[in-house]
Amino acid sequence: MAENIKYKGITFSFNLALFAYIFYACLMAYLFEPESDKRAPIDVFYDMAPEISMTVCAFMLVFLILMAALIIHGFWNRFISNIFSIREINYHESLSIILIYGLFTIP
Repeated sequence: MAENIKYKGITFSFNLALFAYIFYACLMAYLFEPESDKRAPIDVFYDMAPEISMTVCAFMLVFLILMAALIIHGFWNRFISNIFSIREINYHESLSIILIYGLFTIP
C-alpha cells in the first residue's frame, strides 16, 4: 500500500501570497496602534464616521483571520509536514490554530 505522495513545494505564488498577508498585517498594525502619545490613524476615520469605521474594522479583522488561516494551511502543508514528516492539515485545522493562538495572546 504505497501512497502516492505529491510534494508541494514553496512556489512564487505562495511567497507572493505570504508577502501580501504580511503587508496587510503591517498595515493593520500601523492603522490601529498609535505611536507614543499620538492618536492612531484609525481614530481620524472614527471621528468622521464611527459606524462605518467600526464596520470596516470588523470586516478587516475577519478577513485577516481567514487569510492567516489560509497562509498557515499552505505553510504547514508545503513546509512543516515535509520537514518533520507529519500529516498535512486542512483549512479548518489551520483556522483553529489561528484562533487558539489568538486566545493565548490576548492580554
